[in-house]
Amino acid sequence: MIFTKLLQKFVAAITLTLIGYRLKSLSQQSLSSSKSLPNVTKKTNFYFVHVAESDDLMPLAITRYTSYDDNDKVLNVEQVIYENDLFYLETEVAIALQHGVDVSLMTCEPFSNFPSIEKLIEQAHG
Repeated sequence: MIFTKLLQKFVAAITLTLIGYRLKSLSQQSLSSSKSLPNVTKKTNFYFVHVAESDDLMPLAITRYTSYDDNDKVLNVEQVIYENDLFYLETEVAIALQHGVDVSLMTCEPFSNFPSIEKLIEQAHG
């Protein structure tokens, strides 16, 4: 119920910016904790949605992770609400992208407030 109310607030504040990236394979050097992670050879999508209007009820971010099978059919979709832990959010997003999981992140915060994600995207997109 609370998620529905939060999502309605996000949708109601429709002044938003959508940044979509089709990322190249991420190197293990992009993540400090990725010593045992396999390299991903397929392209991965990252979407950043900035909602301009904010209030105290908004979480740090609502993030949707979508994974696919070998035939590019949706295997799993998971939605996570991150209340206020930026480090945890950035770690989870980085690991998901490392594993070839598409990430959609919706927030009231500007992209510059997510420096680790910004750096990772620049490295993978460049």
